Amino acid sequence: MTQLPESISRWVKDREIILEIIFAALVVLAVAMKFSNIQRSEDALMLAMLVLASFYFLTAFIQRQEGNVLIIVSQVFQIASSVSVIGLLFTIMRLPGAKEQLLIGLASMALSGVMMIFLAVTGRAQKFLPVLIRLLVLGGLSLNVWLGLWTPSTR
Repeated sequence: MTQLPESISRWVKDREIILEIIFAALVVLAVAMKFSNIQRSEDALMLAMLVLASFYFLTAFIQRQEGNVLIIVSQVFQIASSVSVIGLLFTIMRLPGAKEQLLIGLASMALSGVMMIFLAVTGRAQKFLPVLIRLLVLGGLSLNVWLGLWTPSTR
């Protein structure tokens, strides 16, 4: 897989956590708008979730200095996060294919999450907390929706 140019990669890497928090806050705001039945909230929700998914996908191709195994696990985790966000969007928008996307995203996130935890425990991964937080929040939401414990209400 090709990497992003070094200047873009460095800029995104320096601001990765801040950007993720901003995009996630936009998603939360758009979800609140959707469930408050504010006009055009579906457009805002779709835009916010697509930006977050695109950000996760983009960060999979940032140039990193870690070992090959950690780079591959990190890329799989980032892409799985992107797929899970799209699956959640499909669920909220009631589009077909949501369950399949959630299953693929969950399975990939779980596998790469277990590998990241193993690498962190053995001392080969330093930045473990952001991955763990995303695994718990996004994985928990995705698992909740995939199991059918939560379904979006009808209007």
